[in-house]
Amino acid sequence: MKCIPSLLLFVSLATTCIADNIVYMRVPRPSIEEHLKLAQDVEAERVRTLRNLFQKAGCPQIIAQEVPKEESPTLICLLPGTEEGTIIVGASLDYAPEEAKDPAHWSALALLPLLAKSLSSVPHRCTLKLVAFPGREHGMRGATWYVSQLTEAQRKTMRAMVDLDNLGRTPAVYALAQSDKTLAIWLQAAAHSLQLATPPQIDATTAGLPLKNSSLPIKNEDLSADAKPFEQAYIPAITIQSATPAMLPALQRNGSIPNRVTGTGFDIDAYEDTYRLLCVYVLYLDGNLGRPLVNPGPMVKPGTYSGQLFDTAGVFATSPIDMSVMIDHFTTMGELNLYELILHKGGQEALADALEKENSKGYCRFGLGLAAGVQLAALHNNGKTYIFLVAVHLKAQAATPSDYRFTVIKLNLDGKGAGEGLFYNSAKLRFNKKHELEVEDSFSLPDDIRGVRLEQPAPPKTTP
Repeated sequence: MKCIPSLLLFVSLATTCIADNIVYMRVPRPSIEEHLKLAQDVEAERVRTLRNLFQKAGCPQIIAQEVPKEESPTLICLLPGTEEGTIIVGASLDYAPEEAKDPAHWSALALLPLLAKSLSSVPHRCTLKLVAFPGREHGMRGATWYVSQLTEAQRKTMRAMVDLDNLGRTPAVYALAQSDKTLAIWLQAAAHSLQLATPPQIDATTAGLPLKNSSLPIKNEDLSADAKPFEQAYIPAITIQSATPAMLPALQRNGSIPNRVTGTGFDIDAYEDTYRLLCVYVLYLDGNLGRPLVNPGPMVKPGTYSGQLFDTAGVFATSPIDMSVMIDHFTTMGELNLYELILHKGGQEALADALEKENSKGYCRFGLGLAAGVQLAALHNNGKTYIFLVAVHLKAQAATPSDYRFTVIKLNLDGKGAGEGLFYNSAKLRFNKKHELEVEDSFSLPDDIRGVRLEQPAPPKTTP
């Protein structure tokens, strides 16, 4: 794709954002390289340089927040949104003196004004805060102080915190500060939309450090850097960084990072790809986090649904046959958008391969013996509420209609969790214009499922 100054870049995405196109102002490589040359040895000079870059990028509001016991303030470029909600993208001002000449440390800070330039003229729902935190060498004091000053109302409107660290040595990797994978799903979707490799997740087991007393020397949370104080305040957070040389053997063994990558020098191609990834990623988060979910009615919820299947295709030995589906939890909107993108770019096999890697959302049982895991459980409402369940077949050699990779159960339900349904033993899937999952084709006509009712709601999950 051509790179010219002041070019509005349109990236076509299949999502349920405000529009189906993500638009951002792409900064050309020469300008990126000029930003990288401005690295400063002294923290105070970094603050001054960043302020100048924010101003040149068109930040409408620049805030310096004093931090107790720190010489430098927290520096914030604020891009107001049109709705309630805030997304923070942050990096650390403070790193050891011997690291000052390492471009990978300054590169995380330099990316903040690049994002400001790219996103300041683009409509967005959430307020975007691009933040340089002081005090990382002193226990992440800047990030911790920032979180401590939030009111309860401000904390509740924080949609996400994206922490940047040590960028440009390798393609991007990420560490999650919490178990929920929503932020990771949107990162994967952004990478797919740009046709970049999916960033791999890192944790304590991939750090590549020698064991101490038969135990890992670090914890997963140690990889979260400035994201940690946000997670402790129950704000979803993710750290995006380069892989260290010690991480590379494990990541290269599983194919997540190319073998040619060494992680020992600065790679401008990897850095520019990370910049592009973050532009699209932040706008994905802006367009989707905090959106209201479908209101399915008071009784359409995870649990066990039962009914009778009337088999006309001879799949089962008897008909009708008692059947039940147990739904532990529904597929999230973020997961559905990622699957739509995968299906659009890679077809049925790519979607099947992606679903095979997912944890089960529940299972379906036919009679007393036959059961299968459910990899996708979508809740839709197109005027009537329905649950769309998908199980994946094993990959077959022949490519005939009977070898479609999906078994589908569609349950049409009323507000009390009762209704009828359809069973497709072998189906091809698609997403419609409303981004709802549906059957495009099947090997035979669907079988009826009658007398569907909610037998046992799933136990409620508690959160701290």
